[in-house]
Amino acid sequence: MKETADTVAPMSPAAARAGTFRALRHRNFRLLWIGLVISSLVMPMQWLVQSWLILQLTHSAFDLGLLGLARGLPMLIFGLWGGVLADRMDRRQLLIITQGTAMALVVLLASLIMAGLVQVWQVFLITFLTGAVQAFDQPTRTALVPDLVPREDLANAVALAAVARQVGTALGPAGGGFLIEAMGMGASYLLLAVGNAVIVLVLLLMKLPARSIGAVVR
Repeated sequence: MKETADTVAPMSPAAARAGTFRALRHRNFRLLWIGLVISSLVMPMQWLVQSWLILQLTHSAFDLGLLGLARGLPMLIFGLWGGVLADRMDRRQLLIITQGTAMALVVLLASLIMAGLVQVWQVFLITFLTGAVQAFDQPTRTALVPDLVPREDLANAVALAAVARQVGTALGPAGGGFLIEAMGMGASYLLLAVGNAVIVLVLLLMKLPARSIGAVVR
């Protein structure tokens, strides 16, 4: 008795690409993803520029280590609260607040640098406040993803978000070094503020249906 096996037609390259990026078909997620790419590039650039600034001001490896503590400590202090707010507030509005605050902090430090008034304690304080902003921003951005895509595209959306973060991790520090070399410290910060402004803009362009607190909107 002859047996016949079912054959599966190979997927075309175009279909494979469409599957890889299918979550980007959804406008709101596409805007969020653009903002995530920019944010993932801006933050490593900002940390590198701040690290270089503290070395220029103090010439101390110990102070550089303290700067890392000032950056990471807010995640330990405020991280849980960030998740709570992401569940209880309008997530898009919360992201607009966090990114607007981040932009204001970058502009403040840029102004201090360009005016020749920057002091070490100011760098530490602004770094701590920026870390606090990130403690609320990151869980909110993650929690917003399921609101923007249907369930069948959620895994793809999460994967694309992870890729965006990895791109920033890989390219951001090199970009920060290039900015310092090409533009100087103060101008570099102003350019990073422009990046934050673009993130706020893409969030404002998102059109989401009204959602009740704690509810997920498809």
